[in-house]
Amino acid sequence: MKEKIIFFLTGYSREKLIALILTVVIYSFAIDINEISRTYSVKVVIVTAEDQTVVSETVENIKVKAKGSVFDFAGIKDQDLSVTIDLSSKKPGKYTRSFDPSILPFGEKIKIEKITPAEIVIKTVKKEQNDKKNPVRD
Repeated sequence: MKEKIIFFLTGYSREKLIALILTVVIYSFAIDINEISRTYSVKVVIVTAEDQTVVSETVENIKVKAKGSVFDFAGIKDQDLSVTIDLSSKKPGKYTRSFDPSILPFGEKIKIEKITPAEIVIKTVKKEQNDKKNPVRD
């Protein structure tokens, strides 16, 4: 009985190894061909100068629908996804920023299908100095 088990495990080992490798290759190829869609929530970080503040309604997150293979999505973690809009060198005013797929933190193999909202409007003003107390009139 022990000899039959040993023969079962070691007999035709070359053919078994080739069959296993071929199975893994075909499975990997089949999974790579199938594209899936996933929706991610990408955090929006707005950087302004120290003497400015954002007065418009801010967008915390944008929704991004992406398409790619399972292997392409493997390295993406939701908490690592963020987009930074740097307005620190700009004067106070109203700015419109469109979200281009190239600025999003996805790989080259992942195709971006939809970004919601596609653009945001940011209004900044100078911070008010609260050092002087305004007198209250009766």
